[in-house]
Amino acid sequence: MILKSDLFRADTEWLFEKLDLYLESMESAIDSVRQEDRDRIKQIEITSADDIDNQREHLHLHALLFEEDFPSKLRYSFILLSYMLFESRCKELAKELSDRGQAGGLTLKKRSGESFPQAVKRFLRRLPKPLIAMSESIWSEFDEINSLRNCIVHVNGDVEAFNQPASIMTIIEKKAGQGLSLNERGFVQIGHAYCSHVVEVMKGFFDATLDEAGFGPAQEVIR
Repeated sequence: MILKSDLFRADTEWLFEKLDLYLESMESAIDSVRQEDRDRIKQIEITSADDIDNQREHLHLHALLFEEDFPSKLRYSFILLSYMLFESRCKELAKELSDRGQAGGLTLKKRSGESFPQAVKRFLRRLPKPLIAMSESIWSEFDEINSLRNCIVHVNGDVEAFNQPASIMTIIEKKAGQGLSLNERGFVQIGHAYCSHVVEVMKGFFDATLDEAGFGPAQEVIR
């Protein structure tokens, strides 16, 4: 048996593999700059009480910037990038399904008051052969990612300034063990683990959807 490679799946897998690689490169750069700043502080010459106070101030700023603020803000950008790729690939998927005669004339368009993940869910479930393999828990994940993305875009992650602060707090509490928290200034704090989680959610979504839609493997399989 020979299963020919499917270009759309191959391109999709390549895209999210590169997204994962970008995340690891970003985290490596964060670690490198953090260590460089630590080394700089260690080299401060201590000859007086004023020097000790100066070093303490540098350590305080280091903790604020390099342990908390800068890494989280960079991860804000990663969440936005991931969401943009999710949107663009879903639109490409809708077009691909149409080109393969599987869309029945349907198009992927948001309705008023509808989030993009909700529009994708509605589109997939209204196809002539509905794609329903995705569990409700996955759609909940996308709702959460969408809400966090909106909080970042509209108020720079300031939970109290967001128009739905309770929903963001619920997400933070739910994902506390996966790298989400609230910092002392009331902003969403995003850890490496949550970024990795987002990539896995998106990979899993496309894997399951393409399988159910009958797309072939990314590479030719001979058995």
